[in-house]
Amino acid sequence: VRSVTGNMLIPLLLSWRSLPPEHPTEPAHSVQIRTRRFLGRRSWTGGVYRNGWVDADIKEMGSYTLGQDLVPPTITPLNPATWVSKQAIALRLSDNLSGVQTYRGEIDGQYVLFEMNSKSVITYHFDKERLARGKHTLKLVVTDACGNQSTYTYPFTW
Repeated sequence: VRSVTGNMLIPLLLSWRSLPPEHPTEPAHSVQIRTRRFLGRRSWTGGVYRNGWVDADIKEMGSYTLGQDLVPPTITPLNPATWVSKQAIALRLSDNLSGVQTYRGEIDGQYVLFEMNSKSVITYHFDKERLARGKHTLKLVVTDACGNQSTYTYPFTW
């Protein structure tokens, strides 16, 4: 692991030349750095795996470990039975390690704008000018910071 500070390269802890043997076929982008924080909890620091190294911007001294995020984000529908009557679709997005990086919602293959209501809940309010009455299919793709993806589809009639 190495950190770049200004123009100077400072080696930190160890060098990493390959993926852990228990996951030899996993994507290299899933290998990143974690640090131990308050009360022993680990937090995701990030970094990029390239050319046999994990490069990261380390802003504070501490104990760091390499880890892999192989688990895709979780998409939890919030009260789907009420979506049509409320004319709004609400979902909670979460990720176990690196955090949600991007999400994209579509209805019938057309992009729809979801609003982030809080740190983890997104909502789409039905747009009467763009969404005609009838049968539709919602598709939401969520990607975490390591590139793991989850897809949620839901057919509905409005």
